[in-house]
Order: sequence, then structure tokens, then C-alpha cells
Amino acid sequence: DYAGEQLDEGRVTIANQSGRLRGMYEHFREAAAAAFAESEAPTKPPPSKEKAVEGLFAGVNEKIRQAQVGAWEAIATVNAYFSVVEHELVLVSAFSDFDPTEGRLQDLVGDRWGLKFQKLFDLADKDAKRVHDRLHQIAETYRNPYSHGGFEKGSAALWFHLEGIGAVPARLSDIRS
Repeated sequence: DYAGEQLDEGRVTIANQSGRLRGMYEHFREAAAAAFAESEAPTKPPPSKEKAVEGLFAGVNEKIRQAQVGAWEAIATVNAYFSVVEHELVLVSAFSDFDPTEGRLQDLVGDRWGLKFQKLFDLADKDAKRVHDRLHQIAETYRNPYSHGGFEKGSAALWFHLEGIGAVPARLSDIRS
């Protein structure tokens, strides 16, 4: 009962995990950059003339594989970044006008990043609105489709079939840039 009262009054300590979460973000970011750099580096010459074609295809395949690894690492980077954002928004609440009592702190911890942001920053402020909107754009474009099973909003991940042509998107993506 006492613990519940303390929590309800917002009299708790939140463990600062920013270093660990930021470390994950930096790890994935560095891994993505390395994979993309490898995918763009010139292919190594084949070991011999006899293996020229085989070596060329192996080099091209490796470039394609590194580009794919880079994309996977980039998705992990974005997810890790939003983990940092969400965690630090909760930590920032202690230094804001946010009232942690009556279960509001528990609600804040459980809220999605956008709602956390709105509870702590006035979106009437143009700088706060700009940051929020940019984060929202990044989340919608890169994070959310992969966080929800690879499905974008609407029907962007669904295809219909035209005879003699093949699969065609049922609806074009809503990504605008």
C-alpha cells in the first residue's frame, strides 16, 4: 500500500538508462555507416583471370549484401533512437511543469513518444512543433512500418495482380519525400 501511495504521489526515482540506450543507438548507427560504406567501396579485383567472372559476381553480391545489412542496421538505429527519446522525455519530466501525481507519471511512462512530447512541450511553440513534426515524420517513414510487421498505414504493403504485368501496389505509399 505504501509503495502504491508513493507511486501515486510521484515520489519515485527513475533509473537513468540514457547511457545504455544511447550506446545501443551509437552502436547501430556506426554499424549501419560501416555497412553502407562497404557497399559503396569499389569491388576488389578478382584473384585471377580464370576467376574473373566468378570474382566479379561475388564482389557485386557482397555489395548488395552490405547494402541490405546497412538497411537493417539503419532500422535498428531508428528504433534505438526513439528508445532514447522516450526514456529522456520521462527523465525531462522531473524538470518541467509536469505533475506526476494521481497516476500521471505511470501514464507518461506508458505513453507513446508523441504523447509524451505533447505532455511536456507546448506545440504552440514553433521550435517545439518543428522538432515534434520532424520526429513524427521519421517515425512514420522509417520506424513504424517495421515496428508493425512491415506494414505501412493504409494499403501500401498490399499488392493486386494485373494479368500480363504482375503485382502492382494496391495503394501507393504515403511517403512524400
